[in-house]
Amino acid sequence: MRPVTIILLLFFLSFPINSNANQDGSDILAEKFLIVTKQKDQNSELLDMLKTQISQQINKHPKAKDLNENKRKLLEKYSNKMTNILVEELSWEKIKGNHAKIIKSIYSDEELRSLIQFFESELGQLYINKQQIAMQKLGESSQIFMQNVMRRIQALEQEMKSEFDK
Repeated sequence: MRPVTIILLLFFLSFPINSNANQDGSDILAEKFLIVTKQKDQNSELLDMLKTQISQQINKHPKAKDLNENKRKLLEKYSNKMTNILVEELSWEKIKGNHAKIIKSIYSDEELRSLIQFFESELGQLYINKQQIAMQKLGESSQIFMQNVMRRIQALEQEMKSEFDK
């Protein structure tokens, strides 16, 4: 009876080890999924787009045109600091682990294997490449919508300010 107890004890003690082994497999699959779907490239493109937006917003500010050289340099200095914060906080190295964690929480290992197989295929790569273009175009069109929203909000702010000043 004693050997059976030892065998059962060893069997149950092996579960955490198996669980960790499966976790390692999930980590590998999640990382491969991120690579195959070109998430690093997409993150880089997003950062470039955000840097451009910050620069444009600062330069388009109505008061930016009237600044003297010293103030313009100061504005540029802080614009660069904002951009650096953005790059640091959203760098791929910093967010990759969180992305992998989310992927692992959404998909099972089997689903990840199937998705990886699809995205490694010619059709999957076509989808990824076209999806990046679609996201870029959607981002550009969203900027137009947001500009309209901002114009309307600024007009509303002016209206509210004039009513408050009465």
